Amino acid sequence: MSSAGRVRRRWASAGCAAALVVVGLPGAAAGQAAEESTSWTVEHVAGGTEAGFSGDGHAAVDARIGGGGNLAVGAGGAVYLPDDDGDRVRVIGTDGVIDTVPGTRAADSATGTPRAVAVGDGALFVAGDDAVVRRSGGNESVLATVGDVVPSAEDLAVDDDGNVYVAGSDTVARIPAGGGEPEVIAGGGRVPPQRLDGADATRASLPAHLQMAVRGDGTVYLRPGESELYRVDPDGALHTLRGPHRESGFAGDGGPVDEAQFGGRLAGPAIGPDGRLYVLDARNSVVRVIGRDGVVTSLTPPAITPDEAGARLAVSAEGAVYVRSGPSVERLVEVDRGAAGQGRAHYPSHYSAEEPGTVYPVAGADEGATVGEELRQARQAGSPDPDVEQRVRVATGPRGVTYYADSAAHRVWRVERDGGVEVVAGTGEAGFAGDDGPAGEAQLDEPTGVAVGPDGAVYIADSANDRVRRVGGDGVITTVAGDGSRVEDDADGRALDDERATEVPVSPTDVDVAGDGVVYVAEGPHDRISRVGTDGTIDIVAGSGERDGAEADGFAATEALVRGPHALTVSREGRVFFLEGGDRLVRPAVRMVDASGVLYTVAGTASPGQRFGADAGFAGDGGPARDALLNGPRDLAVRADGTLYVADTDNARVRAIDAGGTIRTVAGTGERADGEDGARARSAPLDAPQSLDVAADGSLRLAAGSAGAVRAVSGGELDTVAELDVDGGVGVQRPATEVVFHPRMVDGLAVDQDGSLLLVDGSGPLMTVNRHGMFDFESDVDGLGSGPVSAVDVGPDGAWYVAVQNVVYRVMSGADGDGDVVAVPVAGGGLERDEDVGVDTWTPRAARRCRTDRRDRVGGGGERAVRGDGEQRVSGGCGWGDPAVVP
Repeated sequence: MSSAGRVRRRWASAGCAAALVVVGLPGAAAGQAAEESTSWTVEHVAGGTEAGFSGDGHAAVDARIGGGGNLAVGAGGAVYLPDDDGDRVRVIGTDGVIDTVPGTRAADSATGTPRAVAVGDGALFVAGDDAVVRRSGGNESVLATVGDVVPSAEDLAVDDDGNVYVAGSDTVARIPAGGGEPEVIAGGGRVPPQRLDGADATRASLPAHLQMAVRGDGTVYLRPGESELYRVDPDGALHTLRGPHRESGFAGDGGPVDEAQFGGRLAGPAIGPDGRLYVLDARNSVVRVIGRDGVVTSLTPPAITPDEAGARLAVSAEGAVYVRSGPSVERLVEVDRGAAGQGRAHYPSHYSAEEPGTVYPVAGADEGATVGEELRQARQAGSPDPDVEQRVRVATGPRGVTYYADSAAHRVWRVERDGGVEVVAGTGEAGFAGDDGPAGEAQLDEPTGVAVGPDGAVYIADSANDRVRRVGGDGVITTVAGDGSRVEDDADGRALDDERATEVPVSPTDVDVAGDGVVYVAEGPHDRISRVGTDGTIDIVAGSGERDGAEADGFAATEALVRGPHALTVSREGRVFFLEGGDRLVRPAVRMVDASGVLYTVAGTASPGQRFGADAGFAGDGGPARDALLNGPRDLAVRADGTLYVADTDNARVRAIDAGGTIRTVAGTGERADGEDGARARSAPLDAPQSLDVAADGSLRLAAGSAGAVRAVSGGELDTVAELDVDGGVGVQRPATEVVFHPRMVDGLAVDQDGSLLLVDGSGPLMTVNRHGMFDFESDVDGLGSGPVSAVDVGPDGAWYVAVQNVVYRVMSGADGDGDVVAVPVAGGGLERDEDVGVDTWTPRAARRCRTDRRDRVGGGGERAVRGDGEQRVSGGCGWGDPAVVP
C-alpha cells in the first residue's frame, strides 16, 4: 500500500468510542520521495507565545524573547539570537540556559539595536541598526557602517573564507574577510530577478524583507518577498529556483525544485552541514530540503506551526534544524525510525519500566466529582471558567480575609480564612448593570484592581466599564468615579479638578484607598493618577503636565507627563507610589508623589523615548533602587514601615525597596515555578508574581502567574494562605491521575506530536495532559465552537482536528497570520442530510444506534476521516470489525 493509502487508527477496544481519523501525509503522497530512513521530532527550545524579555540565567523554555530576527548555531551547539525586545544578543547554551552575550546590549555596542547574527571564522558577527561588528574573545571590531553597505540590516551570513554577507531592504553586500571595501553583489537594479536567469545579480530589483543563506563556497540563496527563491553563484550570476506567481500546493518531492509545488509562502533559508538548502514551507507546515543536485525532499512528519511572516531557520553541525517563529524557538531532531517505531516520531518516555509490559496510569481517578460535575458546580458557585486565562489582583481585608478580582471571569471574590469562597460582586457576564442593588447581581467588565477601605468596603477598578465601584458592608454596589466614557485623545486633566467624580471620564487600571478614605486611581488610558475625596469630588494627583521623564523629578507631579500608570499603592503617610511604563516605548519605573505633591523616581529610570526593554533585566540588588534593572513589574505594595514591594514579574521575583532607597530580593530566584510551602522565600522559585498586598500583620501576600493561590512571605518563609482554585481545582493544572472522568468512558484521545495527550469525555471542553502528567483544559483557541467536544485527533502536520457539536475544526497556531491559535471549520455545520451515506446532520460521536442505507452501514461508533485534501470518508463501527475506509 502506498503511503497515501495508510490510515492512522485510534479507537477504543470496548464500546463504540467516537473518533476522528486524519488520513494521508502531505509530504508523503503517492509517487513522492521523502526522508525514508529517519523521522523527526520537535522539541521546544526557548520562548513561548508572548514576546518580551526575561529569563536570563535560567531555562530558556521559561524565558521570553523578542519576536523578530534570525538565529545562528555555533560549532559547539550554542544558539545565538538577536532579541529586539531586550536590545541585545542572547545565547542558549547546550545546558538549555539562556543569557545575554556580554557587550551586546545596544547601549554597550556599536551595532545599536541588533537585528541579525551569524557565526563563523571562530567569531560571532552582529548586524544592527548602526553597524556590522565582529566579536571574538570579548572584543568587538566594527566591519562596516550599515548605511554605507545596505539601507538596513535584515540578515547576516559568513562563508568559509570569512567573508561577511549583509542583506537589507533590496540589497545584498559582501564585506571581504580581513577588511576591505564592501561591495554590492545582488540587488539595486531595475530588472525583475526572474528575467535575469544567468545574468549579473546586481541588475536585479529585489523586493524588501530579504532573507538569506550562504553556502561555504560563497553561493548565496535569497528569499525576497514571500514565495520566491533565487541563487547567486560566486561569479555573481543570478538563477531562479522559484519565481513569482507559481501555483501553490504540495508536490514534487523527489524531483527538481523548479517542478515542485510549495505552499505559497517560504521562510528562513539555511544551509546544512552537508551544503543542502533548508527552507520552511510555511503554508504546508513542513521543512523542505533542496540538495546540491536541486532535488527536493521533506522532513517528515511535518510538525511546524510557524509565524509565517518572519520564521527563520538554522541548522547545527549535527543536522538539528532550529526554527525561530515569532517569540519561540523549536528544534527538529532526527531520530531513527527503527528505534522509534515504524514511521513514528520518538519522544523520551517519562516512565522507566522496570519490566517490559509494565502498565502505568496516565490519567483518571476512581473517586470524586467528574470533570463535568466540577464544571457545573463551578458555574453554579460562580468560580472562573477553566478555559480562560485568569488575570488576578489581590487585596487583604480585616480578619485574614483575602479578596481577588478576576478580570477574565468579570467577578470579585472573597476567600475566608477557613478557605470558604463567595462572590463579592459580578454575575460572570461582562457588562454594566446593578448599581444600587446587591453586588452579586451586578455586572462587571474586566475588573483589574481591588482594594479594601478602612471601613471594610471593597473598591473595584471596573476597567472596561470605565468606572470605580464600591461594595459597602451591606453588599450594595455603587459607582464612586467615572461616567462610563473614556477620553481617547490627550486631555487636560486639570479641567477635572473639583468636579463630581461620577460625572467625568475615569478609566481605572488600579485602585487603592488611603487610611482617611480617599480613593486613588491609576488611569492608564488617561496617563494620570486621580484622587476621589470623601466629598465625592475628583482632582489630579499626577499627570496632565509637560515635564517628561526625569525632568519632572522634584517638581509638582501635576506638571509631569505620566505614561501608562498601571498599578499604585498608598502609604500610611499619604505617599502615592505608582508603576509607569505601560506604553512599550517607555522603560518601566517606580515613581512616588509625596504628601506635598512633589514627584520623584524611586526605581528604574523614567527616561522618555527609550525603547522598552533596552535596559530590562535583573541587576542592582544591594544598591540604589534607581540604578537597578526591573523587568515587566506589574504591582506594588507598601508596608507600614515604608518598605515598598515590587512584583518584578518577568524576573520572577518580588523585590523590596527600604526607606533608604536600597533594593533587594525578598522572594523568588528567577525560575518560573511554584516554590514549596516552608521554603526560604529568597531561595524558592515564583511563577511570575502578578499582584501584591500587605496584610494587617505585616506579611506580604502575592498571587503568581498560575493564580492558583495567594502566597505569603512571613519571617522569610513562603506559605499558602488562600486557595483560589475552588471546587476541586477547576481551571488550575493538577496531576492527571487525580482527575475523575465521566463514569462511562473517556470518549476519545489522541497523542500530540510533543507526546502530550488530548482527551475528550463528551461532557465539556477539550482536555490535555502534558508530558509531565499535568491535566488542564485547552484555552485560547479562537473560533472553536461552543459545546462539548466529542472527538479529537492529530494530523501528521501537527494540526488538531476537533469535533464540537456538528462541526469539525482544524486547530493550528499561525492560521490567522498573527501566531494565534485558531480553529477553522473543515466539515459539517450546515449539512441537512448526506444522501450518499444516509446520515443526518452529523455529530461526530457515538450515536448509540445503528442505521443502514443503500450504500453501506454506518454504526453508532462510525468514524469520519478528513484527508489532507479535505475529502471525507466514512468508516463503520459498533461491532462490525475494524474501521475501514469506504471507497
